[in-house]
Amino acid sequence: MEGQKIPYQAFPFWGKLIGGIFPLTWSLIIVRKIFMNGATILNIKLELLILILFCILLSILSKYLLVKAEKYARKTGNIAMF
Repeated sequence: MEGQKIPYQAFPFWGKLIGGIFPLTWSLIIVRKIFMNGATILNIKLELLILILFCILLSILSKYLLVKAEKYARKTGNIAMF
């Protein structure tokens, strides 16, 4: 995630990879660009696109895992899989 005390750009490579998949990281990058640099929608279009894509991807993944967990719960009567 985008650090509140340490900027995302200061993370080591592995930290950037992990932090880059969280929508909060991209939301904070957008907010910082708007408030600190006076960015307009044209200046943040790439970050917005990345944010939207990650939100869609994570929503699809969540739906898949929910369906899988419900099938398991129906089959076993137990939701201990997750």
